[in-house]
Amino acid sequence: MKSRFIAKEIVHIARGLVSGGRRIDPRHITAMGNLTQRNAHTEALIYLYGRVLGESEVVKALKAMEVLTDYFGSMPHELGDLRYKMFYKPAMEAVKRTFSEEDAIAIINCF
Repeated sequence: MKSRFIAKEIVHIARGLVSGGRRIDPRHITAMGNLTQRNAHTEALIYLYGRVLGESEVVKALKAMEVLTDYFGSMPHELGDLRYKMFYKPAMEAVKRTFSEEDAIAIINCF
């Protein structure tokens, strides 16, 4: 009897370890999805870094990119490449490390 209970507990713990990190509020995923639907990818990254990952210094840099985008009237290709290399890729790696696999896939699919 006890061994069956212990076996169930081990399976439960193993599932938790496999699913990985913490869970994210689905409202955050919806908000980021809505931003990218409107083609506001920089704003979605600001939301991700600011509200989800808590990286306020990165938010300042991304807001500066928005100022440059407004100045040029659209995002220059080089600025888009910089955003991808400096902010998008590290954000997605942080998401994979921090959140459960299911939530990480949902966040990545937003972008």
